[in-house]
Amino acid sequence: IAAIFDAVPLSGHPRLAGRLSVEDPFNLEPLSVGPRRHGTAMASAVVHGDINQQWARPLERPVHFVNMLFAPANAALPEQFPDKLPADMFETALVGMREGQDPSARHVLVINASLGDKNKPFAGRMSGWARVVDYLAAKYGVLFIISAGNHETALQTHDMTSTEFEDLGIAERTKVALRASASQIATRRILAPAESMNAITVGALHADHHPVQAPPAMTFDVWADTGLCTVSSGLGPGYGGATKPEILAPGGRHHVRLAPAGPHHQLFPATNAAAFSGVMVAVPQSPTSLGPDVVARAVGTSVAAALATGVAARAHEALEAAYQDFVQIPSGQRAALL
Repeated sequence: IAAIFDAVPLSGHPRLAGRLSVEDPFNLEPLSVGPRRHGTAMASAVVHGDINQQWARPLERPVHFVNMLFAPANAALPEQFPDKLPADMFETALVGMREGQDPSARHVLVINASLGDKNKPFAGRMSGWARVVDYLAAKYGVLFIISAGNHETALQTHDMTSTEFEDLGIAERTKVALRASASQIATRRILAPAESMNAITVGALHADHHPVQAPPAMTFDVWADTGLCTVSSGLGPGYGGATKPEILAPGGRHHVRLAPAGPHHQLFPATNAAAFSGVMVAVPQSPTSLGPDVVARAVGTSVAAALATGVAARAHEALEAAYQDFVQIPSGQRAALL
């Protein structure tokens, strides 16, 4: 029922073994020699949910996984696309799933794409990538679930020193951060292909199930208990003024770090946010890890979209169990129901 378009995963991880059907149409497996973090984490979130409060059981069916990015040897570099257009890769992958040799892939209805182009924030004109997503969703009757994108730029706060901010109460800090966020909204737009009209775009809800702990000095949880998206989550509008993202899913509590700057100060989304909050997922081994069953926390819209994909797949399983003729409904209509 579900597929993931993402970076080459560590399919042998104890929490993923036997749960993924991996397809490598672009021959990225040999290139992925670095830590396979992103694809492993997204697969874990789809299959198990948040490990800190995971669902009663994993997905019943294996998840089809298409390798789209690879982990370079330099662990400091992010996982990257090969020298191909992502839009072309999406079309090649979906056509291959529907017309290829793997009969189980032909039934995929929900596709997770926790990917985005930082160089293409939406500014009124649909990207080619989003157009392809719309076309594929309509032609093949599938539901794309896409992450809104993340932004690490600072929230600029004026006419207030860092000491004055520290002295504020919790509610007042939230108001100051909201005003700063509003002033920066033009630089926090959704990233291609999140403007797709036929896809569900998922933003990161400032929430997780990790036990609350005191953050380090000069670090604050300004969105605590507000029900807002994280300070780094991409925001709309979408094409024609459409609401984007349509939904929020838990993406971890993303704290901000207070950075003094003269008479003003800045609130930076913490780069080490997963050190003390986040959604628990499977990750590759590290030199300091004990044993192969390694887990860690993830923060952002990528893991939020993966959680939403897992919910959609479980909704399909529940509808199949309740209505014997559910799978006889055309795939496009089932996608719309989900």
